[in-house]
Order: sequence, then C-alpha cells, then structure tokens
Amino acid sequence: MKKYHRPLLALALALATLILAGPSGRAAQPDSAGTLTVQVQGIRDTRGKLVVNLFRPGDSLFGKPHLRVVAAAHAGAAEVSLPDLPYGEYVAFAFHDLNDNGVLDHNWLHFPAEPLGYSNHWNFGLLTGLPTFEKTQFHFTPQTSEITIRLK
Repeated sequence: MKKYHRPLLALALALATLILAGPSGRAAQPDSAGTLTVQVQGIRDTRGKLVVNLFRPGDSLFGKPHLRVVAAAHAGAAEVSLPDLPYGEYVAFAFHDLNDNGVLDHNWLHFPAEPLGYSNHWNFGLLTGLPTFEKTQFHFTPQTSEITIRLK
C-alpha cells in the first residue's frame, strides 16, 4: 500500500467508528436500561423522609432492597427517579418515615404505624394477606417508565 493511502484509510476507519458508536462514544446497541420515575402520592406532611425501596425477582420483600432512595418529604406528592435501571420485573415499596429512623415502624399489633404503599396499586389490609412479589410487581419498559404509589 502506498504511503499516502495510509492516512486516508486511518481517517476512514476513525470516521466509521464514530458513526457506529454514536454521540456517547460506545458501540450502538439497543437500550437495556432507563430511568424509572416513581410518583408517590398521599404524603400528609413534611416531617421525616420519604423512603422508596426497589426489589428484584428473588429478593425478600421483608429483607434488604436491591435499591433504596431516601428523599425529602413534601406534603401532597413527591417524585423519585432511579436512573440506569435495567428493564425487567420489579416491586416498589414506599413509606413515609415520619420519625426519620430509617425503618418502617409498627404498632403493638405489628401493623405498620407509618404511611406506606406498594407498586401495582396493591394495598395492605386484613383480607389481602402479606405482600408478595407476584401481587405487587410491575414491568419496567421504555413504554412504562413511570409508576404511581399511593401512601395509606
């Protein structure tokens, strides 16, 4: 190959790499993750913190969550974003930590003493039984990237 062709070949390869990689500098590929937005409604006041826990299949809903986001409590509603979350099945559980101790408090009957809510519009009650992954799960996709949880 002639010497003057080498720089042209290098330039063409660099240009092809930039075109295929796109603006991020990575090779172009389908998105496998996105930002999940959790709208939490029913926050009664500004005491304490809002806690949103996210669980994956196989996680215990009564154990350590896969992700936990703690945010300021705003009377009415609040929005929490979880960026770079792989698409798939999840359960989201939110509670208003009124005394800001980091845990969901319970009364002497072992019922939750702080406002709480689950994804999939599931509500805790005497006849619903305990929450399970199947009852409370939602499917996170590019088309369903926002969920709403109502605290009760």
